[in-house]
Amino acid sequence: MKLFVIIWHLLYLVAALLLVVRFIGSFFSSKITDQMRRYPVIHYVWGVFVMISFILFMDIWGPLALPMVWADRHNQRNIIRERIQLAGGWSELQQACAVLMEQHGQDGFNWFRGQTNALPPTLAALRPMQVDMLPPGPGLPAPVLRIKMFGQYSTGRMAPRTMGWL
Repeated sequence: MKLFVIIWHLLYLVAALLLVVRFIGSFFSSKITDQMRRYPVIHYVWGVFVMISFILFMDIWGPLALPMVWADRHNQRNIIRERIQLAGGWSELQQACAVLMEQHGQDGFNWFRGQTNALPPTLAALRPMQVDMLPPGPGLPAPVLRIKMFGQYSTGRMAPRTMGWL
C-alpha cells in the first residue's frame, strides 16, 4: 500500500506541475491556448484528476489522514482481536467489566496508562491507554464503561478523533 501511495503522489505532483505550467504557458502562447480550446474535455479531466489527487494528498499529509486512518484501523482491529483472545475472550472481558462496574457503579472510575491503581487482570491484559466508567445520571440510564486502546491525549485546541474505544 505504501508503494501505491508513493507512486500516486509522484503521479499527482507530475500532473499538477504540468497542468500549472500549461496553464501559465497559455497566457504567453496562442498555440497552447488553441490546444486548450480544441481539447477542453482532456483539460477538464486533467484538472479534476489534479484536484482529487490534491484532496487525497491533503488527507494523507493533512489533519484528516483518511487513507492512513483506514490502514491504521485495519491493523488496530487485528491487534485488539489478538489482545482479547490473549485476555481470555469476550466472555472474560465482559465479566471483568461487570466486576469493575459493580465496584464503581455509582461514583465512576477513571484509569490512565501509568497509574498505580490496578485494573482487573483481564482488562490489564488488553494494555489499554484509558479506562473510563461513567456512572448513571441524567440521560444515561445505566453505567457505561469505555476502554480506549489507541490514540493520544491532545493538549491543543482540537481533540483527535478517538480510535479503539471498546
